[in-house]
Amino acid sequence: LAGRSERQAEQRLLEQVLRPDRGVVGRDETLVALQQGRLHQVLAIEKFPEPAGRCAQCGYVTATPATCPSCRLPTEPADLGSLLGELAHRYGASFEQVRDKAGSALQERGGLGGLLRW
Repeated sequence: LAGRSERQAEQRLLEQVLRPDRGVVGRDETLVALQQGRLHQVLAIEKFPEPAGRCAQCGYVTATPATCPSCRLPTEPADLGSLLGELAHRYGASFEQVRDKAGSALQERGGLGGLLRW
């Protein structure tokens, strides 16, 4: 019973995230909003197949290894799944991993989303 109610709660949360006036979805959009302090809750799938990028200079995280938009230095490949909890905490957001039906629906949208503060 606890598993079922947890899945239902995850699904309700995802429905909120998918509302354009309440949330953001996609790796790029969610990481930008999170690091701007605009999210109060982050939802993620359990594993990301592609690496993210992390700036060794300032710690900024990009959706893919690229150039840091803040420092203009190359980012280093990093495992997004292992960074998200710390990143959410740093910006004052809660962090939730979603599975099953909600996880599949989020996976189709980049595996990452969040609820906006404003």
